[in-house]
Amino acid sequence: MRVYNNVFFATVGWDGYDENSDGDITFYRGSLDDLLEGVEEYFVKFKERSPYLECASSEVRDSKNTQYQSQDITESVQTILNKRDKNGK
Repeated sequence: MRVYNNVFFATVGWDGYDENSDGDITFYRGSLDDLLEGVEEYFVKFKERSPYLECASSEVRDSKNTQYQSQDITESVQTILNKRDKNGK
């Protein structure tokens, strides 16, 4: 019997002082809520460098990591973040 797990990925980028100091970080979380929290934490951490969401995805993997499906959720995540920012959360 195969067990399937959701994994959520995001990449947050930030501007540097020149082309050599631009950067990004890609991370994953086990739930969408945790992913959103992680994005918001990186936005705070890199506030001085104008951080932005580069991309986000949701993957469903089996217990052996042999089968998976991936879906781009960048627009959905950005929409949620914009609503939270507008509501002061």
